[in-house]
This record gives sequence, structure tokens and C-alpha cells, in this order.
Amino acid sequence: MDFETPNKPKSPEAEKYSSVDKPELQQKPEAEVRIDYPERQEVVDRAIFELKTAFQTLGIKNYQLPQVKIKFIESENQGNPERGRVGHVHEDGSVEIYYDLRFSHKDSAETLENEIQKTSSYPGFQQTLKHELAHVAMWSVTGLQRQPATRLIDEGFASLVEHTDTELPLEETKHNVKQGLVEEKEHYERCLDFLKPINGETENLNEAEYIVGRALLMWIRELKGNEKMIELIQKSPEKSRRNDDSKIPDTGGKTPGVHTLNDEYSTIIANINNQPFVDVVKKATVWEGKQFEVALLEVTGFKNLEEVRREFLKWINQ
Repeated sequence: MDFETPNKPKSPEAEKYSSVDKPELQQKPEAEVRIDYPERQEVVDRAIFELKTAFQTLGIKNYQLPQVKIKFIESENQGNPERGRVGHVHEDGSVEIYYDLRFSHKDSAETLENEIQKTSSYPGFQQTLKHELAHVAMWSVTGLQRQPATRLIDEGFASLVEHTDTELPLEETKHNVKQGLVEEKEHYERCLDFLKPINGETENLNEAEYIVGRALLMWIRELKGNEKMIELIQKSPEKSRRNDDSKIPDTGGKTPGVHTLNDEYSTIIANINNQPFVDVVKKATVWEGKQFEVALLEVTGFKNLEEVRREFLKWINQ
């Protein structure tokens, strides 16, 4: 992936989508990226352009992307192919995004997308790439490199960027939450249990966390502004960092002063060799939920989580 300089001519694809109805993009050169995918380069170029458009609409100016490579792999389950996932994150910060090998060629990619869409609402290669790039860009927005947020917020942010173009998906998102609370009440109520972090590996919420998380961030943004929305993401970390070379959670000590409960986290990690690792993970998960509670109260100014839930749902129904 090459970074463009201000004097470097725009690619034909970028010119194609730089129409007058798009907002002017004033990103740092580091945000001008190229990811090579010769078979469908126009699809990748458009995903990157729409990513930049979304950040411009959101008013987030200084995001950056590291070196990114699309890696095509043999899916472990051919019936459930890799549809776009942040895979290996290297120590130098470069990132691999995984897709099924069949996506590597235009014809087989189109056939695979058609097959997937028969049984699910898969949005396609372009939109999923935009979503995954949003996950990676978030690390620079918060200043916490390779640090995911708790799943509700992490997926919520990527979903917000994914569904934003020149306008925010405000009414669509409110409608989706209201509909979900009726048609998939258990899933959506689960997302409102802020003290209990969602585990994407063991819980299938039919992507309710994407929609509720997106709505929650839009509410904070409307209530308190962009800075507070970003502060919530920053103060709501997942219990471990994205570092495939280490399975030990290491969030707390890496961000002094950002997380109120750093000392509690540091105590958990200090005793990591004196107890089974599964117990460390359980304690760190509890910490993750408590830190999210603290973050929500600090950012919103409300007294307790019940008040946060009540005011959030009131906004949804406005």
C-alpha cells in the first residue's frame, strides 16, 4: 500500500467519485491510501474513497491507516467463508484483512457473493472492506494503537462509518433499534446490559450489537459532541490488545490516565502467573464491563446505568 503525497495525481477511480455532491476531503497525506487488488481495483478504490467521505461527514479529520494488505485464505469452513475480517496485526502496525480465496478473482467473487446473499444479508466485498478499515482507523482516532473497544462500541463505530456517506444514518438507525426491540427483543436487550461485555465468539446476536452500538455512539455525539463520542471509545477498551504475538491482556498499563480503573486492571495482570489463565480472563472481562460503566457515566454525566439506558431509549423513540 502506497501513501499518496499532496502533489501526486489522483487515480482515475478517485477522480470518478470526486463529484460536486461529495464533501471536500481534507485529510493528511497519511490518510491517502492504496490497497492493491488488481482483479477488482475499482471496488477497493471506491471503498477507500467512501471511508474518507464517511470520516469527513463525521467531522473526524486526523485518522490514519497503517500498511494494509488483503490476504485471501482457504476458509476453515467452506460453507461459512471468510467475508472480511481483521486478521494478523504485526508488531510494526501493519494489518492483514482476511477474505476467502474465492474473492481473489472477479468471477468467483461475484459467484460467491451471490451464494452468500441467498441465505444472509451480506452487504458485499466493498462495504465489508470499508467496515474493516474503519476498525483499523479507529485505533488512530483514539490514540490507542491496536486497541479494540469493548465489542458493542467497536462494532458500533465500524458500523457507523460503514453506513455513513454524505449524511448520518440517523432515522434508519433509530428505526432499526425500535424494530429490533420488538422482533429480536432478547438480542437487543442483551446489548443494553452494559455491565456484561458481549463475546462475539460465543454469542450470536444476529448483529444487534452493530446497530445498538452505532445508535449509542450517535446519541452520545448528538448529546455531547464528537469529542465525547471519541472519548467514550477511548475509555471503553476490550480487555486485550490486538497483538497476535501475545495472548496476555495488556491494556491497563499501556494507557495511564485514560482509564479510571487502571489500578484494578494492573492488579489483575500482576497476578497473572499465580492463577489459571482462564481466571485471569474472567477477571479481566469483569473489569472490561466495569470500565465501560465508568466511561458511560463520565461521558454522559448521568448517575447510573439505568438512567443511561432510559435516556438512550427515550432518544431512540423521539
